[in-house]
Amino acid sequence: RKFTFGSAVSAGREIVRTSGVLALWRGNGATMIRIMPHAGIVYMCFDKYNTGLRKLVPEMSAPHQRFLAGAAAGATATALTYPLDLMRARMAIDMSRDGSHYASMLHAGRSVVRQEGWGALYAGLSFMCFETLKASIRTRWGLKSDRDMPTSVRLVAGGLAGLIAQSATYPLDIVRRRMQVARSGAGGREPWTALMRRILAEEGLVRGLYKGLSMNWLKSPIAIAVSFTVNDSLKYRFLA
Repeated sequence: RKFTFGSAVSAGREIVRTSGVLALWRGNGATMIRIMPHAGIVYMCFDKYNTGLRKLVPEMSAPHQRFLAGAAAGATATALTYPLDLMRARMAIDMSRDGSHYASMLHAGRSVVRQEGWGALYAGLSFMCFETLKASIRTRWGLKSDRDMPTSVRLVAGGLAGLIAQSATYPLDIVRRRMQVARSGAGGREPWTALMRRILAEEGLVRGLYKGLSMNWLKSPIAIAVSFTVNDSLKYRFLA
């Protein structure tokens, strides 16, 4: 059905009514367990990959270097933490009050492996946008380095980067989540390209591949802006 803010609020009320208030945070512990190593790997790998690309391909433009480094860092982190993301997604859709399907993240992992096999445990743009926006601001304002940039400006740059990146990659995120929550034998083994075509044919572009994007705009840019800004601040403080 068509996504609206009203339907999102109604869905929230239904979750609270049938499963309790805490159900709104179901899987949040799994999110925290996943996001810490994922973010650490991404930021560590981005600096390493960006430096390596600068040495290997010095003639490559800075935006292209950042894009490739960010994409490689994201791919590395996703590959290493994807099982945690899958378990988090499965826990989030388990709406039973007593947690009979997945009582914990460990239980979710064991259940997925037992029922669907180990193969079931296994998608840079934001970095390019963020670093390019900062470079433009430095040039326009005549700043010597990123250190001279106010925190509020870095937050805005991070928010815009998140908005652009999330909007551009949202269809892939839709497909990924559909594949994660589908059990084997119910479309769980359908290739992602076939699933994307089916969503587009049955639900359309806006109501299918971009369903819920407006809700994502409220959350992701803020989270990404804070994440980029905190990373910059810690890096300047401890790696001075």
